[in-house]
Amino acid sequence: MKKKQIAFRLLYISSGILFTLSSCYYGGAPYDPYIVDESRQKENYYYAPAAQNAPLLTKKNDLSLALHGSFGDRQKGIDMHAAFNPGKNIGLLASYSSSKNDGDANDDIVKTNRFEMGAGYFKKLSPGLHFETYGGLGFGKIKNRHYTGLSRLNNNLFFIQPTISLETKNQNVRFAFVSRFSINNFKIQDTSFNNDREPFVTSQMKIIHDQPSHVFWEPGFVLRAGWEDFLFQLGYSVSTDLTNKELYRAKNNLSVGMILRINAGKKN
Repeated sequence: MKKKQIAFRLLYISSGILFTLSSCYYGGAPYDPYIVDESRQKENYYYAPAAQNAPLLTKKNDLSLALHGSFGDRQKGIDMHAAFNPGKNIGLLASYSSSKNDGDANDDIVKTNRFEMGAGYFKKLSPGLHFETYGGLGFGKIKNRHYTGLSRLNNNLFFIQPTISLETKNQNVRFAFVSRFSINNFKIQDTSFNNDREPFVTSQMKIIHDQPSHVFWEPGFVLRAGWEDFLFQLGYSVSTDLTNKELYRAKNNLSVGMILRINAGKKN
């Protein structure tokens, strides 16, 4: 009887030692909680503002080409702008933007692409004051790599962009206030992530599904300085969702770039 009691005690002690050792072992696969940490879910977003394309051209046959680097609270990317004045007070513009969020692992967690084109009216109000307003349409794509899968959105948009510019006589220094309004219509293309494991992402997809159209207001400024044909530009804008503030998005854009400005109608 005593031998059995001793054997049971030894078995109990050895089991306790094995349990302690196993709880201190950190090898093997890392712990993966079922519900993905919300901070990881919030590395993804569903809209990002681009650098504003304010042509600020004043003469017939004026042409400008611009390249900017953009940086925001969540994104970084490039913007390419073009504008041309075919008439005395009529202008055309086009722009392309691409941005991404690398995340902690230096992998592309979010990728956005957008193309826009439009037309507008401009007028010199006084020797140091310029007004213009442009409107147009565009389309884009937003791809998210979530912890458990992917989501893809397409968006079509319409925009109007009034601008007031203060400038020197030779237009080598210009400071413009830009107020852009856009209606973005989102369409969900893919939701191949795990809804149960990423509830915050699921809530964002529900917002987009229930409210596919969002109105954004993006006020900002651009500062240009340089020479007649070549200028540097600094721009900044903030983005406000007037439809649903709960849509998770990038909220600002700081851009730095350069502009080539020529008049295509000048004769050598």
